[in-house]
Amino acid sequence: MLALDSVMVKFGVKSIEEAMKLGREAAEYVSSHFIKPIKLEFEKVYFPYFLFKRKRYAGILYTKPDKYDKMDLKGIESVRRDNCALIRIMMKEVLNKILLNQDIQGAINYTKQIVTDLLLNKIDISLLVWKIFEIVFRFAR
Repeated sequence: MLALDSVMVKFGVKSIEEAMKLGREAAEYVSSHFIKPIKLEFEKVYFPYFLFKRKRYAGILYTKPDKYDKMDLKGIESVRRDNCALIRIMMKEVLNKILLNQDIQGAINYTKQIVTDLLLNKIDISLLVWKIFEIVFRFAR
């Protein structure tokens, strides 16, 4: 039987390389104390990383210390399909500004601009539609 799950550990170090080293050491140490065939494997480092709540997070994913792989988004509005397109687009851009560019003020300004554009009817109305077909379909059953 194969069971997979994730364990995330905050080491509190400043470099990605050091976090990877500690992650490998921790995986090896924990695995040596489990009954075989249980094994903990080190996979990746997130830096920076936002944990909104269980199974909802965003972070810059590294599998090698010198270059990030991607911005990884799980369970949040930018990837969920139960929000309108504007929320998904906006969340992704805000997280991009904060995580990749480390530009918090830019994220705030972007959000304020979107709200202003909404109030001035400058946003395409189709971006505000929330999959009405799916809602109707669910209630029609």
